[in-house]
Amino acid sequence: MNLTILIKTFKRPEISKRLIDSIKFFYPNVPMIVLDDPDDMGVSAGRNELVRQCNTEYCMILDDDCIFTADTDLERCVAELEDRGLDILQLDYGEEYYGTFVVNGDTVKMSRFPYDSINGLYEFCAQIFIAKTDKLRECQWDEVAGIYIGTVTLEAWAMGLRTSVYDEYGNWHYEDKPSDFSKHDYLEVAKQFIKLYAI
Repeated sequence: MNLTILIKTFKRPEISKRLIDSIKFFYPNVPMIVLDDPDDMGVSAGRNELVRQCNTEYCMILDDDCIFTADTDLERCVAELEDRGLDILQLDYGEEYYGTFVVNGDTVKMSRFPYDSINGLYEFCAQIFIAKTDKLRECQWDEVAGIYIGTVTLEAWAMGLRTSVYDEYGNWHYEDKPSDFSKHDYLEVAKQFIKLYAI
């Protein structure tokens, strides 16, 4: 399995250690790159740097507050990506942070339905996914806007890359942000995306 796990963290040693320990326990031979960012370059810049350092065919983007379990099956995830001819595969962790933007004049709504229902393809997904490393380098996170959730996969969609979701991953994500965090973030992403691509 030609994959490297990439983790960006900031002043959360106990939380990141929990993730790293779980990876070492279940996947001791899978390489990891952890960026502990004392200068707080930002999530977008940090993840772009991690992808630049990755030299395997595939990379896995994780938040530091994730944890591997006995159900985590990386081989199956990579096989799913390869078998379906995908470029990015979000690993569903119980939250519906994926979908398609529906634009009607000045109104933007998020739909949970894929834009390609036959192949199950979406315009955006969240920040926990496996991707082809070379493709991810082509559609980096926006370091200027400072909004990172979904932006890289929106860029991927605009470039014609294939993004989908896999719901049999077996990962736990202990998010410590307010419940409306990603909803607010996605709407900001949508506004920027529509302006950028003149939809």
